[in-house]
Amino acid sequence: MVMSTGKLILVGLAQALGTVVYCVLVAFLVMNSRAWFGRPNVFFAFATFLLLFIFSACITGGLVLGYPGYLALRQRMREGAVLLIATVAWLIVFFALFLPALLFFRP
Repeated sequence: MVMSTGKLILVGLAQALGTVVYCVLVAFLVMNSRAWFGRPNVFFAFATFLLLFIFSACITGGLVLGYPGYLALRQRMREGAVLLIATVAWLIVFFALFLPALLFFRP
């Protein structure tokens, strides 16, 4: 079944929103890690950061590329490309919304 461009844009929004929520949760974890876990051993803190970085790449890669890749494997290349473009466009919109918050909400 061929999906309309409008539906692909909404799916892209959902994927981008999931990615933003994941990024916000990871940022919350990193910002509060010292309060929750105390002062860490430097070696294990660095190793944990790298593992979290790799895990995050897997999660966000799945969120952004998973369904477009599935569509491409099903020979629905146009839909996969439109969905990937829509997801990236929504991520750019969310980035543009977060940027003023970064500039105006300073500690």
